[in-house]
Amino acid sequence: VEAGLDPASLAQLREALGDDRVDARGVTCEAYARDLSALGHLAFRRPDGLRAPDAVVRPRDVAGVQAVL
Repeated sequence: VEAGLDPASLAQLREALGDDRVDARGVTCEAYARDLSALGHLAFRRPDGLRAPDAVVRPRDVAGVQAVL
């Protein structure tokens, strides 16, 4: 069973950071799921490999990081 980020939590992140600092689009989440190394790409393609995040957050400052944590 895969857990996901529920809509209420996503709304809280957007409220804390701003809509422009929280991105839940699939293409963005897949891009942030791995690094650019060959091993990063291979791990993501494995059936038991990495799972893309439910959202990408980009806090502007320490207060934003604290809000996320």
